[in-house]
Amino acid sequence: MSINWDVTDIENYKEVTTHVTDDGKEEWHPVTQTLVWLSLAIDMGVITKENCMEFYTRCDIYESTMGAMGSNEDGDIKISYDEVKSHIGLRTNVSGKTKAQFLKKLFDNKIRENTSMLRKH
Repeated sequence: MSINWDVTDIENYKEVTTHVTDDGKEEWHPVTQTLVWLSLAIDMGVITKENCMEFYTRCDIYESTMGAMGSNEDGDIKISYDEVKSHIGLRTNVSGKTKAQFLKKLFDNKIRENTSMLRKH
């Protein structure tokens, strides 16, 4: 399945979701790209005023458990609440899951990861 996203409902979306590279090219902002991929990982397809804290909390839980999704030359970068809040209006084609379904998926993934790691030793 491909992931599709729409940023046009984000306030000041052009300034928030794009940046200009050193060579003058306009690209998606790394935070926007990270939030799009995190939406898939956390099973939430839309960021709204009402669910902004839950979206951030799921990102925090996911990144604390599985590792940060963003990085730069200084190392890993976790998504901040302000970055999520600035992307209110972001929509993806990700199907939403309940908190319980998300936590079970994350737990099951961690069990598989740990089991695989321990088998190698």
